[in-house]
Amino acid sequence: YKLPNLQFVRVIRLFRLFKSNSVMGSVDVIARVLYFNREILCVAFMIDMILILLMSTVLYYMAPPPDTPGLEDDFESIPATMYLSVMMLTGQGQPGGQ
Repeated sequence: YKLPNLQFVRVIRLFRLFKSNSVMGSVDVIARVLYFNREILCVAFMIDMILILLMSTVLYYMAPPPDTPGLEDDFESIPATMYLSVMMLTGQGQPGGQ
């Protein structure tokens, strides 16, 4: 017999968290911090995006030669280099997928 998939019921269980005062208190604190610091956060986000774009462009033009083994598609375009630089910045990856 094929039983029905009831995974959506688990999502409904998450709404019980909103009834908890301690969880809602924490959500309220996070919302207030985001609200009162929104200008600072927006400026920091814009500076980050500008720096990532600049450094990715520099990294794209200073890429190793195309015949370097293992780095065929890491530096093929500026958006690919942006992805690579964000991955290296967060510690998730290195050129060549290592």
